[in-house]
Amino acid sequence: MTSPLRQQWFWMLFFLLLLVIIVPFLLIGLLINFSPGTLFVILIVLIVVWLIHKSYRDWKLKQDEQRKEAEPTPPQKDLEPENVSASEPKKIKCSYCGNAYDAQEDACPYCGAHEDKRSDRNSS
Repeated sequence: MTSPLRQQWFWMLFFLLLLVIIVPFLLIGLLINFSPGTLFVILIVLIVVWLIHKSYRDWKLKQDEQRKEAEPTPPQKDLEPENVSASEPKKIKCSYCGNAYDAQEDACPYCGAHEDKRSDRNSS
């Protein structure tokens, strides 16, 4: 069995806990040492940086959406395969269960529903 000290998860957990426990104390200690005027300036700078970041992110997302809209879409391929031979039986979709089955059958082999196939044959 390998030692936990050699496992990556152990070190990730260790540093995460270290950050969660130590960083707040460091921040509080630094904030206590600043004057109220300095804290106000730091707060304003953080708000401005956050607004710039948010505006840039929104602008970048809008640019990406416009770029995607401007790109031509690839042509749609036909849903039916090209190599279907005439000897293969025609498939129809059951209006009750949705499964495809041969048009030559009288009823759907999956649910047993009888359908009027004359309208299907006349339409094609």
